[in-house]
Amino acid sequence: MRLLEMLPILVCLSLYCHFGCHQLAFASKPWNREHAGSSMLKTPSKWAEGFRQTYYQQKEGPEATHQVIEVPTVDVFELFATRLTRTLLSKEYALERIKQGAIHSYKTFHFNPHFKYLDSTKVKNMTQKVVQFSTHFNISYNTSFVHVPVEIYDRSEEVVAASIFTKALDQVFIANRANDKQLVSAWQHFGSSSGLWRNFPGKERDRYTFEISRSTSSNRKIDLYDCRRRLWYNQAINSPKDVVILMDMSGSMTGAHFKISKLIVQSLLDTLQQDDFFNVLYFNQATGFLIDCLNDTLAQATSYNKNQFKQAVTRLQSPKSVANFPTALKKAFRLINKVSTHRATSSSSCNKVIMLISDGIDFDEHTHEILDDENAEKEVVIFSYIVGQSTDEGRAEMKDIACQSGGEHYDFPTVGNVLDGVLKYQKRLSQPLGQSLDDHVIFTPLYLDGSGLGMMTTISTAVFSNKNGSDTRELIGVAGMDIVVSLLQQQYPVQKMGVFGHAFAINNNGLFLMHPKFKDQSGYLPDPATVYLDEVEFTTNPSKGIELKRAMINNETGCMSAEADWLFPKHSSQRVVRLNNTYCYRPMEKTPFFAGVSMPQQNAIQMVADKTKAHLFRRSGINALHSDDPNVIIEVAEWSFCDIRTEGEKKQPASIKYYPTAEDLYQYLKNNDEDLDEKCDEEMLLTLLLSASVVANFTRDHWSVEELTHNNITDAYIITSSGFTYILSTDVNNTKRLDRDIFEEIRFTHPASFYQKEFHNQLTFSVDIKSGKPQNLHDKEVFNDEEIGNIAIGKSVYTGDENTML
Repeated sequence: MRLLEMLPILVCLSLYCHFGCHQLAFASKPWNREHAGSSMLKTPSKWAEGFRQTYYQQKEGPEATHQVIEVPTVDVFELFATRLTRTLLSKEYALERIKQGAIHSYKTFHFNPHFKYLDSTKVKNMTQKVVQFSTHFNISYNTSFVHVPVEIYDRSEEVVAASIFTKALDQVFIANRANDKQLVSAWQHFGSSSGLWRNFPGKERDRYTFEISRSTSSNRKIDLYDCRRRLWYNQAINSPKDVVILMDMSGSMTGAHFKISKLIVQSLLDTLQQDDFFNVLYFNQATGFLIDCLNDTLAQATSYNKNQFKQAVTRLQSPKSVANFPTALKKAFRLINKVSTHRATSSSSCNKVIMLISDGIDFDEHTHEILDDENAEKEVVIFSYIVGQSTDEGRAEMKDIACQSGGEHYDFPTVGNVLDGVLKYQKRLSQPLGQSLDDHVIFTPLYLDGSGLGMMTTISTAVFSNKNGSDTRELIGVAGMDIVVSLLQQQYPVQKMGVFGHAFAINNNGLFLMHPKFKDQSGYLPDPATVYLDEVEFTTNPSKGIELKRAMINNETGCMSAEADWLFPKHSSQRVVRLNNTYCYRPMEKTPFFAGVSMPQQNAIQMVADKTKAHLFRRSGINALHSDDPNVIIEVAEWSFCDIRTEGEKKQPASIKYYPTAEDLYQYLKNNDEDLDEKCDEEMLLTLLLSASVVANFTRDHWSVEELTHNNITDAYIITSSGFTYILSTDVNNTKRLDRDIFEEIRFTHPASFYQKEFHNQLTFSVDIKSGKPQNLHDKEVFNDEEIGNIAIGKSVYTGDENTML
């Protein structure tokens, strides 16, 4: 079997030319004047004509073996959307089982102060069996492991209690994995409100992480992971909110107070999610905006915006003067009420929060008048953060301001209290969700998995429960599950979509769940990147891209046409083709996502085998999948022609995809040429066998190693739209075969030229792009005697009506 990890950047998803296209090409020996004769340039044209004649002999014989069909874009789209929705909903059902298991265990567990849990940072010292998962890390499918943030005492009563009631989730994790094979590669986890995080499969962690710098030296960094700071946790327990942070910059805030307050602001910003809107104000005698250009408004809490504010905090000058609390509070109230009333685009239109950071407030009647006038209905919740050592009066006043609004106050005497302390406000804001009986399931934007599984999204839901007969449901944690994007990409029929056809999905903010242009980032993203649909669908009329995004996030269903430019190949994006695309889209029920596909109009024409005439080519096609000739290499595209994995391969993660090789298919089919069982996609496989049969007939009559050698040709190959590739090489020891990049270059180039008929009779020249430009190669030296590497010369074969490439 050929092993391939399905990542967003894999070219195999676009590696075939559509419309029944066949491409003939060869790679010549190093190019120079002597080899640039006209006979070499005539060779692919001669082959193309011979292949066309072979094709027509089979097409126009007594019984035609194939048919040209029209596949509407909407049909391909519905197939993709249905598959993707079913995959996402199955994960929601598994998540619900984790949630219910946690609620039941929380209500029934008994506390044991001596309970010992499997700490993921200490598992090497235990007898727990650890199994090999991959070459990158060890995990255990027998049990989950626990992680406790480094700033929390790992034997505190709250942590031990969480470790006990979450231990029962192992049975749920294992059952979910058994019921859904796609969960083999998914992390299932539960983050408790105490900070304890239980993860399955159990994975070893080190208190120290190692990051290799550009100089290859190792930098040892403390593991500061806290599940409560992760996006999947924050989004699950909080509704969207408008936040104004008020930072005291009066003279009493110098020294340690100033350092603590800056860290609090930066840490609070980390807890905000993309549905939140915020601003930061500082005050002493006067009140100002941290970033001048964002005065009188709120900014969306994207990673970029939050980073800009963090940098601005570090540039703040030393505190001075005295604090005018009434003026600062009034300005904060006016701002948060104004944007929520008049500017829907800069407001979450949901919760309103003011976060006040100071070392204490002296009692002032005017302050309370502001609170009564501006917040009479208690619509704005205030959280107060007291830094350093404060007087009893100053602390009491800060506490009173928070409590009157329904908020809470927190003490931060030292820097060490900040990381854990800033998270506590989330539990208070989660209370409305706890009283609601509605399920609140969220999906995070994409991020890069730190364990090497690639781009993923996390689905999570808050878990509330009451105990000991209490009527109030309190937050006990968040259940989560990771879904790798490569699993989602496997849900659309790549063989039907053509080189430039593609599928995508976005969330209600217009951000990607999946798209072929959304590539893996170079490092572990602490916060997902913000890339919008209209930034990668390069419509020639930009308003069309915006129109598409708005139609999707407005829950509309439909199709639209738009001219768009597409960069290719994926590994370099050095070329561009202009396409007339049809976009179809609709919301996916019970999820916050919207599915869409883009297909060039010509992709609707496809060649497929006639199932009723399969007896005419099936046996010859099967035989063409195998060759004992050492000069011949047979390959098939990485498509799911048949699911003939071994039992061991079926147990591998769903993100790791096994595709049958040509030899795998031959061995499976050679004794079974009458009936195709449920393991195979009949239409896809028969079309492959048909093209293999045609190619075998052509190469038998027209190709030989002697002819290639005589014409200074090293390799000749044919690539078909059905996924069949035939290579004839003059080197029997050619273990590296033909450079795959040349394949990609040819396959991408011909579809690009297809849209302009004047290119139909032209050749395509491609160099080995992996080797880069040869040294000393300038415009005037293209045909000098210096060897510059292999050159591939290709030609597409078209039907007589010039509407379909063979």
